[in-house]
Amino acid sequence: VNTIPEALRMVPGVQVAQIDSSTWAISARGFNSWFANKLLVMIDGRLVYTHVFAGVFWDEQDLAVESAYGAPVEYEVKAAFVHNFAKFIEWPENVFDRADSPLRIGILGQGPINEPLMNLNGKDVQNRSLEVTRIRNTKNLRQYHIIFVNPSEKGRTRSLLRRLKGTGILTIGDLDGFAEQGGAFNFYLEEGKVRFEINDCAAHRENLKISSKLLRLARIVCSNNR
Repeated sequence: VNTIPEALRMVPGVQVAQIDSSTWAISARGFNSWFANKLLVMIDGRLVYTHVFAGVFWDEQDLAVESAYGAPVEYEVKAAFVHNFAKFIEWPENVFDRADSPLRIGILGQGPINEPLMNLNGKDVQNRSLEVTRIRNTKNLRQYHIIFVNPSEKGRTRSLLRRLKGTGILTIGDLDGFAEQGGAFNFYLEEGKVRFEINDCAAHRENLKISSKLLRLARIVCSNNR
């Protein structure tokens, strides 16, 4: 991802069309065209919409994608998804010590998503506060409610998922085959956009109830509705 349009293409609900090598048509409300007059665009509080042509000259915006976020946009989007996943999943009551106990997210391995995930720390979800930490020692994984597995852990994914069976932990991965191996959620890219797949059988095994709203948005690897 090297340009703003390429970054925006990853965001669900944003329509991005490339007209030629340096011209883009971008809209968030449909009816996309070269000059879309339904989209207000600001960079650092500065209006970049051109009234004369009723649009934005995207190729003239001098902004490095990396400067817009601390990490590539793809990983900011994935971290936002993780935040939203937590809003639409019901955990068994016995996995929390108290009604106001935090929902703990553990990050396993190294990757560019780590910083965006750490930025979720302290945010509210289901009347609980998110507590996000990097996993330094895998001996005490049961303290977490969500474990995110980075691609750096690919070599031990199978053994890790075997260890986590029956713990009530939601596993989220970002590597090929993660859901097929028994992970509950997994990210993938499709035509440059961030998508996710769900192994509902794995979630059901952990007594996790996934909202139908999430299931409708996902590619289902294994359905519990048989």
